[in-house]
Amino acid sequence: MPEAFSNVIVTRLWKLICAIRKEICRKDLPSELNCTERALGTDIGRLKKIGIGIRYSRIKDLYTVDFPENSSINLKLNDQEFFFSYYLLAVTKNNEFKELEQKMMLASSEVGSPVFDCGPAYGIGNPVTGKLEKKILDLKNAIIMRKKTVLQYCKFNAPDELILVHPLKLIHTPISWYLLAWNEKKRSLRRYKLIRISNLMITENSFHQHNITKEEIFGDSWWLQYDPKKMDNPYKVVVRFFGESAKAIQEYNFHASQKVEEVNGNTVVSWEMSYLNEFATWLMQWLDSIEILEPQELKNFIEHKIEKYRILSADDAD
Repeated sequence: MPEAFSNVIVTRLWKLICAIRKEICRKDLPSELNCTERALGTDIGRLKKIGIGIRYSRIKDLYTVDFPENSSINLKLNDQEFFFSYYLLAVTKNNEFKELEQKMMLASSEVGSPVFDCGPAYGIGNPVTGKLEKKILDLKNAIIMRKKTVLQYCKFNAPDELILVHPLKLIHTPISWYLLAWNEKKRSLRRYKLIRISNLMITENSFHQHNITKEEIFGDSWWLQYDPKKMDNPYKVVVRFFGESAKAIQEYNFHASQKVEEVNGNTVVSWEMSYLNEFATWLMQWLDSIEILEPQELKNFIEHKIEKYRILSADDAD
């Protein structure tokens, strides 16, 4: 796992890059940055680790920064490291000092992060395909710079649609990526699946910040979907886990409503949510070691999924 960067470290790394740009001699860097020689060496190592090309000239006693024109960003970096390295690489060459400061402070801010990650057991560390990586990088840039963006969006069994949006957050679920954006024409928040965005264009027009909360976006969802009409009367889900799964289920708090009890030597877990489909998809990985106690709607949904699979498998066999 990559080392997490605290705000203190992010700030110091940003100041180090700025000092290098100002061509401050290496011997003067510790006093300029108010740090020790050891901390300076560690920070140089951090910059190299996340892909910043740092070279040292003994003759001039100066560090220089190589700007990689066509480098690919490694999505295995954690959230702060990703934004730090991406924006540092993006702005080191041309941008003004103040703009660099604003971007880096935003990149190190939890509130300002362009990504919501759903599901504690999954994370965003897995590599994505090159095509999706480009969309993620472009949209993160549009989100942080607050630039209106035009999406060419592919709807199921419908013509492509051009949509003007204010991109607000990228949302990662265990099975897909989404863009949360304000649709100017519809005058409302919408979610767009990244795989359905065939093209996008970031405009030069800016938009004002939209004040949204996680509660507004996610409600009581398992990952992303919820039913506002059933929020006041959610499903009560109760599942008994057996064997090794009884221990594994206790490793994560998968949902804010999660409760775990030991009943007659078995682990019984309960949750409350207004929408069952995402939860059912997740729960099916445990089918050989669980008993669904309630609700009946959940049992029916999973039985329907299994029956549909049997029918499709039988058709393929024929």
